[in-house]
Amino acid sequence: MDKFLIEIKDKFRNNDDFFLQDEQILDVSVTLVGIRTLVDFTQTKRKIHNYIANAISSKKTIGELLNELGEVKEEDMTEAVSSIMKGKLLIVIKDQHKYVILEPVPKLLSRAIEKPTNENV
Repeated sequence: MDKFLIEIKDKFRNNDDFFLQDEQILDVSVTLVGIRTLVDFTQTKRKIHNYIANAISSKKTIGELLNELGEVKEEDMTEAVSSIMKGKLLIVIKDQHKYVILEPVPKLLSRAIEKPTNENV
């Protein structure tokens, strides 16, 4: 595993919602990084696959595709951790020391707002 990914994994070692998932984008190995409760992973992957399909039909390079997906950054740990905590999805390009900050489809959080039934005030 890439040193950058190991560092990110170490920062979130106590977070059960943190995930790393290996993928291929235009024959380039990448890892998707984010927090499950903040990212609708199924919808976001569908969005990424639509971008890939368009890139293939338009004969775009991996660099052009990554620029369309989001903001391409060098391996800056502080910004990467901050982006993950804000609910962004990182696409870490293996062996290139770069990542993309992607605006994912957010997962809708729902909570009941009712008077507690088992608490007395």
